[in-house]
Amino acid sequence: MIKCAECNREFQDYTSLGSHIGQSHRDLTLKGYYDKYLKKDQNEGICKKTDCKKSTKFIGLTIGYNNYCSQKCATKEKDFEKIINRTKLICPYCGIKFYNTSNFLSHISHLDDNHKTIKEKIEKEKEFSKKIICKICERKFKDFRTLGIHLNQTHGDYKREFVKEYYNNYLKKDSIEGICKTCGKETKFANLSYGYYKHCNTKCSKLDPEVEKKSKQTCLKNHGVTNYAKTENWLNQMSNGGQAARMLTFIQNPSKPQKKIFDIVKNEYNDAIINFPILNYCADIAIPSIKVIIEYNGEYWHRGKEDYDLQRKDSIEKVGWKVLIYQGIKGSDFIPSREQIKNDIVSLKLNKKLIL
Repeated sequence: MIKCAECNREFQDYTSLGSHIGQSHRDLTLKGYYDKYLKKDQNEGICKKTDCKKSTKFIGLTIGYNNYCSQKCATKEKDFEKIINRTKLICPYCGIKFYNTSNFLSHISHLDDNHKTIKEKIEKEKEFSKKIICKICERKFKDFRTLGIHLNQTHGDYKREFVKEYYNNYLKKDSIEGICKTCGKETKFANLSYGYYKHCNTKCSKLDPEVEKKSKQTCLKNHGVTNYAKTENWLNQMSNGGQAARMLTFIQNPSKPQKKIFDIVKNEYNDAIINFPILNYCADIAIPSIKVIIEYNGEYWHRGKEDYDLQRKDSIEKVGWKVLIYQGIKGSDFIPSREQIKNDIVSLKLNKKLIL
């Protein structure tokens, strides 16, 4: 509610308050009432443009005064704010700011003696910071990434193997580098900065005593034990479907057929769960009360994966669940009816294997 400051009458909004002022307090205009009771500060009613300071138009009790005296002032001030925020139009040699691109380009292209001296100094500092030298043409580079690009473009004719050859000829530390510390096989070449990998694969990396020591130290620091895989928390996670399956349960956009089938099942079974973690899999739909899993295998996504799908089904059935699978049809989504799903679940409970 809004109270009239003159007579303390209450009104629902400023429109009805304005009508009241016009009828009951005719000696006090709306502008006079706003200035007397509602004005926020002394600057209100003065144009916000920096060099204008003219008075602005009064609009009403709700808004008060306009921010600018005219559209011209408003446009100029907004453009000025955009210009102030620019950071690209700054001379790199003297630091002068330009609010016009043509003036900036003119300034950069016609440098005086002072600017040229500063430019030469900056270029010398940049050149000094380039400590990596190409052994072929003696050009200097700031880092190995730019050296690698130079080698590919200038000397290697865009052949990937040339960078590796350059490393072997000029940067290789010793003859042992490039040989796996664990099994003695050759390792892959990473880049000019790192060189060769120390191990040929992850299995060999885990068998390295140094890596094992670092892994134990990190695990001890983060979890308080040297092997987190043997803790109760980890074993509980794995028994709940494994880490990968648990992550899949957070999928926010299941397929349309999966969602439609789930809606049908949910009406019949309140405990139905979508994206249910089991073993190391994530089942489409689960009904824990009757231990039934419902899977929808889309034709496109499961094409060529028949063996994997059957293996997955057998693994889930071995731990006491029954699996009902609906197969997608090429070119369209097959959605079974409510009656069909109910009948299929009854048949499944009677130990009839169903893949539809």
